[in-house]
Amino acid sequence: KGRCAVASKDLPAGEVVLLEEPWALVLFPEQQGSRCDYSLKCAEKLLRCPSTGLCFAGKEYQKAAADLYYKAELDVAAAKRKAPATSLVKQSEMSSGAPWSWASYLRLAFRALQRGVRSGTQPWLSLQSHWEDLPSSKQESFQASAARCLDVLAAGMGILAENAEDVGDGAMTEAKQAFQAVANLSDVARLLAATEVNSMTVTDEEEREIALGLYLEGAIFNHE
Repeated sequence: KGRCAVASKDLPAGEVVLLEEPWALVLFPEQQGSRCDYSLKCAEKLLRCPSTGLCFAGKEYQKAAADLYYKAELDVAAAKRKAPATSLVKQSEMSSGAPWSWASYLRLAFRALQRGVRSGTQPWLSLQSHWEDLPSSKQESFQASAARCLDVLAAGMGILAENAEDVGDGAMTEAKQAFQAVANLSDVARLLAATEVNSMTVTDEEEREIALGLYLEGAIFNHE
């Protein structure tokens, strides 16, 4: 049903058929603090970010993460500190609902969304979400979470009215254009639904579940 992969030849047991880097990846909460957030490696000494709580096995991993999601989450943390009680993203939401404390699938979708903003692409639109099969209550739940994601994303990008003075006019215009390119509530709600359906558990060498990943090509193998 829907997208699928069909082998063009007989495949012997154990043959590798796909190697793919995830579009987005998050550690499970119980692994945070003992593994690098980017490489997933265990390390005796980890660099811990005081703003987000994310840990890295070295500065090279921290820098690599910054290009994908870490810088954006630092911006969210900064917005959280500055947010007045009357802001669109209220202090209560920013303090108890920052992305790094959300449910794993929602954190994963938010990182996918952040990467989409940076790259100007939305590759998840091709993923199966089975939206039409969802009950209205589930659709409404995804839409509420989508609005939450967009509010926090806007705050982190500094494009809310109360943050605008911290961003130059040129940068503000660029940020608004990048945000508006993905700020379709329906599309983001479907991203959340697709993430819940298509995300895959990542295991370590001992097959212990340590993370959740969104693999765009691998998702094809996740459907009948």
